[in-house]
Amino acid sequence: FDADIFSVRHGVQGLLWVAMFYPVCALGWRISGKPGAWFAGLALLGMPSLFGQAFNNPKDIPLACAAIWLLHVCVAIASVRKLNWSHALKLGGAVGFLLAMRPGAWFLCVLLGLVPLVHGWRAQKCFGQPLKIISGTIPILFAAAIVGWMLMILPWPNAWHSPLLHPIQSARLAMHFKEVYPVLLRGTIYHSNHLPWDYLASYLLLTLPVPFLLFGIWGHLIFWRKLTRTILPAATVLGVSFLIWFPLVTFVVIRPNIYDGMRHFLFMLPPVAVLVGVAAADVGCRLQNKFSRLAWPVLAGILLSAVPAMVRLHPYENVYFNFFAGPKATLHERYETDYWASSYREAAAWINQVQAYRDRPLCVLVAASEFSYPAFTHYLDPKIKVVHAPIDDFSNASLTPETDYHVATVRYGQWQNFSNAPIVKRIERDGILLTVIRGNPRN
Repeated sequence: FDADIFSVRHGVQGLLWVAMFYPVCALGWRISGKPGAWFAGLALLGMPSLFGQAFNNPKDIPLACAAIWLLHVCVAIASVRKLNWSHALKLGGAVGFLLAMRPGAWFLCVLLGLVPLVHGWRAQKCFGQPLKIISGTIPILFAAAIVGWMLMILPWPNAWHSPLLHPIQSARLAMHFKEVYPVLLRGTIYHSNHLPWDYLASYLLLTLPVPFLLFGIWGHLIFWRKLTRTILPAATVLGVSFLIWFPLVTFVVIRPNIYDGMRHFLFMLPPVAVLVGVAAADVGCRLQNKFSRLAWPVLAGILLSAVPAMVRLHPYENVYFNFFAGPKATLHERYETDYWASSYREAAAWINQVQAYRDRPLCVLVAASEFSYPAFTHYLDPKIKVVHAPIDDFSNASLTPETDYHVATVRYGQWQNFSNAPIVKRIERDGILLTVIRGNPRN
């Protein structure tokens, strides 16, 4: 359609964010009825970091969407009293969607265990023969695994050469990723394979709106109550809790090689929306008698309390941090913010405006990785000469005479390079610095 390739990709990723709402609301409804569904959806809408990632992240947003859909499908099929082969196709589709995004996410298939768990509990209560019923679910799950595996390798040409071995090797590579990157946390640089034990928990606590943290605490108490009641809400609670707590505990024990904030664990956020929605629904029900007309809109406003910050940060909502992270003006010196270099598009637009008033082509030096460099040049006026500067320390260096501007992200401290050249443009949102453009004083 002769459309901009980056815009098309971001649009597709945004649609996958939209696709999360149905399973999130459905899971909230299974635990707390209609209020749980509404508030879970509002909680998902009110997550700035997830919203920002939704239009920027090509792998982890699809994985988050696939993970919450897998949980929804497992709970929905667990509620059916008698399984048939159509259920194997639905489960297989959900598994295939998940593994096609990241084969290394195979551990999330543990959610399939909710099906025999519910059927075994129901059989024990009604017939006293749980093992017989559970054994009847095994062929369905086995067929679902085969369907899921086939869907995983369908768009994956390399896997066609060895449909069993290559996906296993890929999953093993994901679990033992060898590329090491510098990671900024609380103002200290760590290697991505030697992160502090609280790295993931810190990012989760600092990138969620504060009301979500309070509702999250109350939501765990509600979950505990639901576990002692009927089996379907209990199964939903178990699945949501697994998606939240298994990654947190696993990270503390294994310390996997991760970087870029918590983007590899974005699949935790839709379940967090369910948890927060259930807590808000419970609070609303408790206040309904006393403040019937005010309770629901007030709670909705609280869940959407971060929307003003999202408006101020647009289009960089993924750099949101709550006030526990400290002053915004120095946030880039303590935490990873614009690790996608999204602000380079705005930097290119500013350079283009300057070029419009110049007779000769400008020469721009840009600090960029192999991924962000072509994205920057994609938006730049073709007559502008661009020089790719590697990510390195040039803080004491001077710009060459032919270079007019230096574009640098705050990541890896690149904005501090060529410090003798004055900053002529700061790209920032809501006081958070993202990119600086330095001008050659000679020119």
